[in-house]
Amino acid sequence: MSWDDMSKNKMKWPSFKEVHAYRQTVYNTVKQIIETHSAFETQNLPITQDSPAWAVFMGFEHERIHLETSSVLLLKNAKTTKK
Repeated sequence: MSWDDMSKNKMKWPSFKEVHAYRQTVYNTVKQIIETHSAFETQNLPITQDSPAWAVFMGFEHERIHLETSSVLLLKNAKTTKK
């Protein structure tokens, strides 16, 4: 069994272009929410766990964890493929 059990995954993965387009859509949506939602207005700061804006910060943290994990995997791969 693989560490993430992806060896059983037979689905068709999206192309790079599709993933990039999706990420751009998500970026634009999140940016628009931050720029326009009342939860981000000065009078509603600081943002706490009770705020609807808290979900945005949870998303930031989730993305950070993916970046951290990916950087470790890339570094490990670079060390094992070095000649």
